[in-house]
Amino acid sequence: MSDYEVKSGDFVAITRLDGIDQIIQYGAGSHAGHSALVLEIDGVMSVIESQDGWYWPKHGIQQNSWAQWKKWALNADFNVAILPLS
Repeated sequence: MSDYEVKSGDFVAITRLDGIDQIIQYGAGSHAGHSALVLEIDGVMSVIESQDGWYWPKHGIQQNSWAQWKKWALNADFNVAILPLS
């Protein structure tokens, strides 16, 4: 997905194939182990989430630029689905 296709308000469904997300998915009846939201804030496309994984450089509730978040998601082996909300 190109950067210009990501819009403010898009839902980000995330799965890491590490075993832990699969336990979360089974217990919650979900298809994602983690979720985030893309929002445009002060002209910057950002990802808003609460994250505390050992593989993630920041912890807690956070706002990261879309460009930075994509790099971290790739390094964390995230499987990401962007779902536009209407």
